Amino acid sequence: MTKAIKKVVYGCITGGYDNIPTHKYIAPDWDYVLFTDDKELVKQGRFAHWTIKPLAFDKLSNVKNARWHKVNAHKLFPEYDYSLWLDSNIIINDAGLFNLANDLIKQKILVAVPNHPERVCIYDEAEIIKEYRIDTPRIVDKEMQILRHDKYPKNNGLSETGILLRRHNDMKSTLDLWWSMIEKYSKRDQLSFNYALWKTNIERTPIYSGPYGFGIHRQNETFSFVYQQGHGTDKLRKVVDNKKFYIPLWLARIICLFIFSHEARRKFRHKYVKPKQNFGYAETFKTDIMKYNAFCKCDIIKTVVLGSSHARDAFVPDVTSFNFGNSSQDLYRAFKVYKYITKQNRKDLHNVILFWSVFHPGLQLEKTKEYLRCVPYKFFYDAKYIGKFPIPDKEILQELKHAVKTVSVPDGYRGESLYDVEHTDITHELVAKHIKNTQRNNNQIQYLGKIADLASKYNHKLYVVLPPYRQDYLDCLPKDNDIYFELFDFLSVHPEITLLNFQRDKDFLDTDFDSADHCNRHDAEKLTKKINRVIK
Repeated sequence: MTKAIKKVVYGCITGGYDNIPTHKYIAPDWDYVLFTDDKELVKQGRFAHWTIKPLAFDKLSNVKNARWHKVNAHKLFPEYDYSLWLDSNIIINDAGLFNLANDLIKQKILVAVPNHPERVCIYDEAEIIKEYRIDTPRIVDKEMQILRHDKYPKNNGLSETGILLRRHNDMKSTLDLWWSMIEKYSKRDQLSFNYALWKTNIERTPIYSGPYGFGIHRQNETFSFVYQQGHGTDKLRKVVDNKKFYIPLWLARIICLFIFSHEARRKFRHKYVKPKQNFGYAETFKTDIMKYNAFCKCDIIKTVVLGSSHARDAFVPDVTSFNFGNSSQDLYRAFKVYKYITKQNRKDLHNVILFWSVFHPGLQLEKTKEYLRCVPYKFFYDAKYIGKFPIPDKEILQELKHAVKTVSVPDGYRGESLYDVEHTDITHELVAKHIKNTQRNNNQIQYLGKIADLASKYNHKLYVVLPPYRQDYLDCLPKDNDIYFELFDFLSVHPEITLLNFQRDKDFLDTDFDSADHCNRHDAEKLTKKINRVIK
């Protein structure tokens, strides 16, 4: 008889820093344990779905005490096979995370964690931490000296450890090293997590990681994120309403000169300085902002490229072309971008290249986990939402309005890919996801018709490109007529549109791809030359 796998969800709250997370979905086959230094909660023993336990380690600062519990699952739960750490600002809304976790457990993975949404390098993260004084620069520098001495490589990945699934009893030496680094050096555990894995030869499995390290879990309906202090009930909440009294940041800095404890200074600023309302969308949509700003500055544009990340990565623009391709761009968004371009009255534009991805026949961006990508299209290109948008967009639009003035554009930039995306999808799962969109009856072909009408009106030559894919991706695809029947039917009555099909072009090798469906720079240059021979 197979032994049942024991699984635990756990967290830790110290110093009353967070509310107790009360999840909307409770997995029936997982236990829930919360460690805290709150004596009243410990005395209660239970809160909602949580079993409340006192801290197992209470020797350092509140932050490092909490970090000890985060790291040392093997000491806290030796009787459990798997542990799932959740930061206390994360609320679980549905079964999505646990379905994924159970699949990973079946695969016997050792550790799974999301990629960092913005960076891929510990050394870059260290500079950000120092710049914003999130931790003492001297301590951070000492830690980075250790990594450099061990020749830890740059750009070796960065994790966001708020969600952390582990088979903890089989990686004790890794966790001991991770804690040793946090105890001696920075409290920012992401500065040592990937290093500890590398040092002990442990491979992590990235989860909820998407284009540009987008932090897909932060846009996933499974999760909600809350940022507030105090415990999770009115009875236990003891928080001053800071909105009644704030002081300017400059005055707070002067006062903090006379407060010698770092922890006390942090608490003072939190209580009396109004936090900036910055949601990080400027960084998330940096590529959208750069493309818009760069296009507005370009003098000569003879060719524009539209489409998803397959367009972004597959065409390298020169001094007469511009690449508007971007992650998950659907046909409606491509049409709205092109319509905006035509309104700029560019007499020099002759060619429009639309890259057609497998998922385009049914893709509506609002209905995907990347729905936030709709917002910059609305802001820049008047692309209204199709149906009800999942969240209010007022704050995002306000931040974009400011970011347009602050995001710099590299000299000569014409929308080319930065080729900095870490793709983690398993090929057959990726194809299945793309085919699912293909099979949706969303009438997206109408936007190709609108693009064709605009091209005819402005006397632009329209090309539709089927990009190359890696062989394992192609092997998972159905027949072309099953995927592209709408496109082929449309083109049969529009002979003025030229189809360029490179999908199975033998000139493209498997080594020419960053992933199963994305070209690398060498591949893109090769494909661009082929396209330019046709359009010129």
